[in-house]
Amino acid sequence: MSLRWNRGRAALRLQTLGWFPLLVTVGPIGKATAVHRDAAARLTAAVLAGRGMNFTDQQLVEYLPQAQARWQRALMERRRLFTAERLLRARRCSYCASWSDTSATHCAGCRRRFTVADDTEWNTTVSRATATVAEAEAILADLARGVVLERLTGASHG
Repeated sequence: MSLRWNRGRAALRLQTLGWFPLLVTVGPIGKATAVHRDAAARLTAAVLAGRGMNFTDQQLVEYLPQAQARWQRALMERRRLFTAERLLRARRCSYCASWSDTSATHCAGCRRRFTVADDTEWNTTVSRATATVAEAEAILADLARGVVLERLTGASHG
């Protein structure tokens, strides 16, 4: 993603390089002027005030290879989170595989009455899904804070 800000004849471009954590670079379009320097200083101050970090070009070059891996890991965790959240919003019939409301006593698809065994299976599914939601949210928060990927490899993938 790229954004452009204009003020008079001065223009800045903000280019997103990564999302977990958000990693951007900002620079002038054309020759740098006092307006560019002032805007860059205000932007840097805002980032630092929000607990962000300022990288040198060398640090950025070293960090960029991780950006793609972090994004892939975040996508995987978002998929796990979406799937687990769906399991918490509806229950699936073991007979016809239709989805029903969590409070339903009968399947919305085949109208079969849910049994004690179905309820026990549902409770196990809810426990697993709840644990998966908590784990995926924690990993996404760690990725957003910039935790090193190697520290996340020990996490299970429910």
